[in-house]
Amino acid sequence: MPLLSSVPCGKGVADATARCPCWGPSGPSCNPRKWTQRDRYHYYWLFLGFFILSVFDVGRLDADDLILAKDGKAKAVIVLSEAPSSAARKAAKVLSDHLFQISGARLEVVK
Repeated sequence: MPLLSSVPCGKGVADATARCPCWGPSGPSCNPRKWTQRDRYHYYWLFLGFFILSVFDVGRLDADDLILAKDGKAKAVIVLSEAPSSAARKAAKVLSDHLFQISGARLEVVK
Protein backbone atom coordinates (compact mmCIF):
# COMPACT_ATOMS: atom_id res chain seq x y z
CA MET A 1 0.00 0.00 0.00
CA PRO A 2 1.51 3.36 -0.97
CA LEU A 3 2.10 6.06 1.58
CA LEU A 4 -0.43 8.86 1.71
CA SER A 5 2.14 11.44 0.63
CA SER A 6 2.93 9.40 -2.51
CA VAL A 7 -0.68 9.53 -3.73
CA PRO A 8 -1.14 12.48 -6.10
CA CYS A 9 -3.95 14.94 -5.54
CA GLY A 10 -7.36 14.00 -6.89
CA LYS A 11 -6.53 10.45 -7.98
CA GLY A 12 -9.60 8.90 -6.35
CA VAL A 13 -8.20 7.88 -2.96
CA ALA A 14 -10.62 9.26 -0.39
CA ASP A 15 -8.05 9.83 2.37
CA ALA A 16 -5.63 11.49 -0.02
CA THR A 17 -8.19 13.94 -1.39
CA ALA A 18 -9.47 14.80 2.08
CA ARG A 19 -5.98 15.72 3.27
CA CYS A 20 -4.61 17.14 0.05
CA PRO A 21 -3.52 20.79 0.55
CA CYS A 22 -4.48 21.70 -3.00
CA TRP A 23 -7.93 20.12 -3.08
CA GLY A 24 -10.57 22.80 -3.66
CA PRO A 25 -14.37 22.66 -3.52
CA SER A 26 -14.59 21.86 -7.24
CA GLY A 27 -11.73 19.37 -7.38
CA PRO A 28 -7.97 19.51 -7.47
CA SER A 29 -6.60 22.97 -8.03
CA CYS A 30 -2.87 23.07 -7.36
CA ASN A 31 -2.44 26.38 -9.16
CA PRO A 32 -2.86 29.16 -6.62
CA ARG A 33 -4.81 32.16 -7.86
CA LYS A 34 -2.60 35.03 -8.96
CA TRP A 35 -3.27 38.51 -7.62
CA THR A 36 -4.74 40.80 -10.20
CA GLN A 37 -4.40 44.56 -10.40
CA ARG A 38 -8.00 44.81 -9.16
CA ASP A 39 -7.16 42.75 -6.05
CA ARG A 40 -4.23 45.00 -5.27
CA TYR A 41 -6.43 48.09 -5.73
CA HIS A 42 -9.11 46.81 -3.33
CA TYR A 43 -6.63 45.73 -0.68
CA TYR A 44 -4.83 49.08 -0.97
CA TRP A 45 -8.00 51.00 -0.17
CA LEU A 46 -8.99 48.55 2.56
CA PHE A 47 -5.59 48.94 4.22
CA LEU A 48 -5.68 52.72 3.83
CA GLY A 49 -9.15 52.89 5.40
CA PHE A 50 -8.11 50.83 8.42
CA PHE A 51 -4.96 52.91 8.76
CA ILE A 52 -6.92 56.18 8.80
CA LEU A 53 -9.43 54.78 11.29
CA SER A 54 -6.69 53.62 13.63
CA VAL A 55 -4.49 56.72 13.41
CA PHE A 56 -7.19 59.34 13.68
CA ASP A 57 -9.38 57.34 16.08
CA VAL A 58 -12.47 57.94 13.93
CA GLY A 59 -15.72 56.48 15.21
CA ARG A 60 -14.51 55.91 18.73
CA LEU A 61 -17.20 55.35 21.33
CA ASP A 62 -16.79 55.90 25.01
CA ALA A 63 -18.43 53.62 27.54
CA ASP A 64 -20.71 56.51 28.56
CA ASP A 65 -22.20 56.52 25.06
CA LEU A 66 -23.33 52.91 25.45
CA ILE A 67 -25.29 53.12 28.71
CA LEU A 68 -28.86 51.93 28.26
CA ALA A 69 -29.99 52.19 31.88
CA LYS A 70 -28.47 53.44 35.11
CA ASP A 71 -29.75 53.26 38.68
CA GLY A 72 -33.05 51.76 37.55
CA LYS A 73 -33.75 54.60 35.09
CA ALA A 74 -33.77 54.28 31.31
CA LYS A 75 -31.12 56.30 29.47
CA ALA A 76 -32.19 55.12 25.98
CA VAL A 77 -35.30 54.24 24.02
CA ILE A 78 -36.16 51.51 21.53
CA VAL A 79 -37.04 53.06 18.17
CA LEU A 80 -39.39 51.42 15.66
CA SER A 81 -40.24 52.55 12.15
CA GLU A 82 -43.40 54.51 11.39
CA ALA A 83 -45.28 51.36 10.34
CA PRO A 84 -43.61 48.45 12.17
CA SER A 85 -44.58 44.89 11.42
CA SER A 86 -46.07 42.71 14.11
CA ALA A 87 -42.75 40.85 14.37
CA ALA A 88 -40.89 44.13 14.94
CA ARG A 89 -43.36 45.21 17.63
CA LYS A 90 -43.06 41.84 19.36
CA ALA A 91 -39.24 41.94 19.14
CA ALA A 92 -39.20 45.43 20.66
CA LYS A 93 -41.42 44.25 23.53
CA VAL A 94 -39.23 41.19 24.14
CA LEU A 95 -36.11 43.38 24.10
CA SER A 96 -37.70 45.82 26.51
CA ASP A 97 -38.72 42.96 28.83
CA HIS A 98 -35.24 41.44 28.81
CA LEU A 99 -33.57 44.78 29.49
CA PHE A 100 -36.04 45.36 32.32
CA GLN A 101 -35.11 42.00 33.85
CA ILE A 102 -31.42 42.85 33.55
CA SER A 103 -31.42 46.48 34.70
CA GLY A 104 -34.71 47.14 36.43
CA ALA A 105 -35.44 49.99 34.00
CA ARG A 106 -38.20 49.79 31.39
CA LEU A 107 -37.02 51.19 28.05
CA GLU A 108 -39.77 52.99 26.16
CA VAL A 109 -40.68 51.82 22.67
CA VAL A 110 -41.22 54.78 20.31
CA LYS A 111 -42.13 55.13 16.62
